[in-house]
Amino acid sequence: MEKDTEIAIRQLWLTYKQYGELSKGKKKLDTSEYASSCVKGFLEYLDSACEAYPSWKANQPSIIYNEIRILGGLIECYDRPVHRETSNKTRWCL
Repeated sequence: MEKDTEIAIRQLWLTYKQYGELSKGKKKLDTSEYASSCVKGFLEYLDSACEAYPSWKANQPSIIYNEIRILGGLIECYDRPVHRETSNKTRWCL
């Protein structure tokens, strides 16, 4: 079980690194440091959640993979160009 958690944490770090690369734009950002701080924050949240909900302790890899899935959706949004057709109707909605 410990090995599964370590693998999930490593994949989470890589996903945060990829997210940092895509979201930084023209800003200078050390994506390795960004990924490390995000993973550290997420693991602190997970530890506090496991204290409140002890049954989550056995499902830590699943919870981490769920976070990876959510980040994957955000990465996919950054990876696609946005095509919008503007008309008078959409201008009024804005």
